[in-house]
Amino acid sequence: MTQLPFDTTGFASLDDLDSDRWKAIFPHLEKVQQEFTGLESHGVEYRWPREPLYNCIRVWEYPFVYQQFAVLSATAANSAETVADLGSGATFFPFALARLGFDVRAIDTDAAAEQALHRAIGTMPTQPGSVRFLRSDIAALPLEDGSLDHAYCISVLEHLPEPWEAIREVRRVLKPGGLFVLTFDVSERSNHDLQPAAFRRLLETLRDGFVEISPRRIVHPSRVLNTYNSHYPLYPKRTGISRVAREMLKCTRLALGKADPEILVSTYGVTLLRTAA
Repeated sequence: MTQLPFDTTGFASLDDLDSDRWKAIFPHLEKVQQEFTGLESHGVEYRWPREPLYNCIRVWEYPFVYQQFAVLSATAANSAETVADLGSGATFFPFALARLGFDVRAIDTDAAAEQALHRAIGTMPTQPGSVRFLRSDIAALPLEDGSLDHAYCISVLEHLPEPWEAIREVRRVLKPGGLFVLTFDVSERSNHDLQPAAFRRLLETLRDGFVEISPRRIVHPSRVLNTYNSHYPLYPKRTGISRVAREMLKCTRLALGKADPEILVSTYGVTLLRTAA
């Protein structure tokens, strides 16, 4: 049976960016992002990318998450269901999901993100849903048990010292049957966040209270989407002496026990349901 992009669990594939499904979702999200950036809500204090959709990894992550909620919105009840954007920053994406009919709660500890979203809320259309901001640590949410319908988290857990604590907190606040859509970056060189042991522990934590609802997909290593081969590569290709100099610098840094500054990172996506147990 043919597996469609974003209907599986596992590493992002470079081939997904050439699929009809991606080509349908990406331009839609691009328009919402352009609308959001046109508001100029970000202040000078905001330190994150203003147009994250054009990131080497998020070019896959946003369509992956959007697809899960687009399918859910087609079967959701008439009343708006609550969806938490965990570690939201200040981006267009909560507004894209609100327009599917969800009540999105953007949750972050960043005061600059709070200010930027507050500037956009009330100006950026969200109908039929809504967007609200909650300033909080996602590992200690000021929410009651089972108070959220659904949640998603995009490229946040790999930056936390104890990502499994955040997963346990999501498990606490989600209603049984709630959707949890998760993406996180994984280093392919073991010189960055979520090295192999942490990656295994994170997946093991997800087995407690959650069940994967999509089959796992095997992606050939040469087709795994990463920071180099994306449509928006983090490190553009270099030729000639610049490439030689870069490799010499890299070898020197490794010999001195320093990490390679040009990390090779891919992303992993999984869609889960909160179990009753």
